[in-house]
Amino acid sequence: MKKLMIVLAALALAACASAPQQAIDVQATVAKVCPPVQSTVVLLKISPAIQPKTLEALAAAEPYIVAACTAEIPAGAADLYALADKALPLIVAAVAESGLPADQKEVAIIALTVAQVALSAAR
Repeated sequence: MKKLMIVLAALALAACASAPQQAIDVQATVAKVCPPVQSTVVLLKISPAIQPKTLEALAAAEPYIVAACTAEIPAGAADLYALADKALPLIVAAVAESGLPADQKEVAIIALTVAQVALSAAR
């Protein structure tokens, strides 16, 4: 658990320290951001203690996740920005309010924070 947190923190710092880019590399950003977002959503959906409020938050975030992270639909920079600005805050709140065990909440929130940092660094 501590090793995972260290790795995620290192990734977040690396994303912050990278030089600003002229144009966003959409494919690379999707590859970094979508796996933790999608896995967190799956974790929440299969949780036996999921609350209706959590399901509502996931439903509100789903269009942004689909637009940015579906392989069959090429994502654009606007899709990634919407994911960062609209979906990720909803998912982080859903995780925080969910009935997940504390250690799973912590890992999920760290993963989503790293995704948020990667999206911010890509702007």
